[in-house]
Amino acid sequence: MRRKQLAAAAITVLLAGVGPAGATSYTLTGTDTVSVVSGTITGNQPSITNYLGTSFTEAGLTLGTATSEFNFVETSPNGNCGSNCVNNTASEEIKITFNFTIGGATGSTTVYAWYLAKYSGSHIACDTTSGVQIGPSSYQTDCIVFSDSKTSSPPSPLPGPNGTLLQQVSLSNGQILDVTFYNAEDWDITSHIGFELQNGPNQSKGVPGPVMGAGFPGVILAAVGLLAWERRRRRAPSKFA
Repeated sequence: MRRKQLAAAAITVLLAGVGPAGATSYTLTGTDTVSVVSGTITGNQPSITNYLGTSFTEAGLTLGTATSEFNFVETSPNGNCGSNCVNNTASEEIKITFNFTIGGATGSTTVYAWYLAKYSGSHIACDTTSGVQIGPSSYQTDCIVFSDSKTSSPPSPLPGPNGTLLQQVSLSNGQILDVTFYNAEDWDITSHIGFELQNGPNQSKGVPGPVMGAGFPGVILAAVGLLAWERRRRRAPSKFA
């Protein structure tokens, strides 16, 4: 009876170490500022709404699991292009600075985005399929295109729809926070943002824990050894009369 109890105890203790790792839940908090880069404005400016807010919290992050996409920056075009439009297009460069905190670890990053709105004519290059049709072959189309560096003018050529920018933010504890920015296109548009916590650079998944079952040979050997030890102990003569 005692042997069975010891074997069960051994298996229970060893199995406690055989299970998924990396399942710790983290809370991401952050601040961000959105501003227009001076000297980059052409035409009338849009109204800008930051849906993420100047401070935000996202609970429940786990290593290697991407969050859903969140609404981020919305640009609503002005009612008209303005007197200094170029080719019926208003544009400006937007600067966005982030500070992140996860479990006491901190990190920061800065990204840029070009806003372009074409008020008539053919589709703008970064919005080739949507927009608002205002004539037989005339559309109102606009887009937000993210970049990891400041530029003096919109990217050329403009990227097509559905592009993304991935920023890997190094945290003070060695972990990496992937921040994905999703370009947007249409008319009166909202870009998206998403997060993913990693252990280190270029790791798209957290460190996997032991596979269930992979540790059973060791568990069995340990249990058998414990039973053999108990059998020898019971058969050995006592040192005391």
